[in-house]
Amino acid sequence: MNGPSGDPISETAAGINRIEGYLLVHSRIEEARRDAEKFADQMYWLTSSQRAEIVNLYTQDRMAVTKRSLEMTASRAKELRQEYAARYAALKQRLLSIFVATLVMSLTLTFAMLIVLT
Repeated sequence: MNGPSGDPISETAAGINRIEGYLLVHSRIEEARRDAEKFADQMYWLTSSQRAEIVNLYTQDRMAVTKRSLEMTASRAKELRQEYAARYAALKQRLLSIFVATLVMSLTLTFAMLIVLT
């Protein structure tokens, strides 16, 4: 089944990326909750409802920090992708120019040698 792009490989890769993202988010949530539980365990005087509130607040705060961190990382990756794409284009243009100049010089020398030899 093909979507608007018509490329089943791209759709499969996109689906795998979504699954990977889902698993990553849930592993981060579980990690944050475990850390929150450890943190709350240190406060033995808390009632069960206070402890639950501390765990929830800690988890929410940790997830907000994680989200900001991932957004900053994604933003930087996008910047780097653009920088490297520009650098690659410039290098490709430079290489093409060198190739064309070498080709022109070779043809010029070949024709000069033919003229001299004839």
